[in-house]
Amino acid sequence: FDFKVLDKTLSVLMSKTEELIAREREITQDISHELMTPVSILRSKLENLLIHDNISKETAEKTQEALDTLHRLKTLISSLLLIARIESRQYLKQDTVEITEVLDEMIDELLPLAEEKNILFKRIQGADFKITNANRSLLFSMFFNVANNAIRHTPQNGSVSVSTTIENRAFCVVIRDNGEGISPELLPRLFMRFKRKMNADDDGSGIGLAIAKSIADYHHIQINVESNPGEGTSFTFIFLQNP
Repeated sequence: FDFKVLDKTLSVLMSKTEELIAREREITQDISHELMTPVSILRSKLENLLIHDNISKETAEKTQEALDTLHRLKTLISSLLLIARIESRQYLKQDTVEITEVLDEMIDELLPLAEEKNILFKRIQGADFKITNANRSLLFSMFFNVANNAIRHTPQNGSVSVSTTIENRAFCVVIRDNGEGISPELLPRLFMRFKRKMNADDDGSGIGLAIAKSIADYHHIQINVESNPGEGTSFTFIFLQNP
């Protein structure tokens, strides 16, 4: 058996695979950029329509519904662009980041959302860690998307906690809720964009968790998920840099 032929074949296959992945990212960025302009123009026209004094109440309501849909579309396009740019390594990693500072900022921003549902949103004090060669804003988004998802899927009067620990010589951040949980069959595709639905009434695209996974991979952070339906879910971020 000629191992040189096998090695060459595998190398060609890997090269073609990398080219296809790079092309997919390029197409995603190109399409997203092209969509942004007409969305912005349409939004501007609808906003101008709402300004008119002679607009009927029914027309105003329909126009506002269209604006809300456009806002969701624009957010989705921006999210796809963000993932494509992360996966294309377009973001600099020049920051030294204190993780607990980022967590405190994230909690402050999401606290009003938790309070609306009377959810106890707390940080359990623990270990701290500085990560080097990182992008602070991306790390904030990573934690924000997961915690926001936890709050949305936790019922009234529930709880969401954020804790930091050292486990097996690795620094870990754990975001835990006592919400509806995730069924075992959904866990394998949890971080796949557009593939996750928590339940039949869930209108989310799953793009927030896909963004979190892309950011984690970019920073060599491992994410483990444990969940029991009806009992809650925990996301553990394992920093592979030594604490």
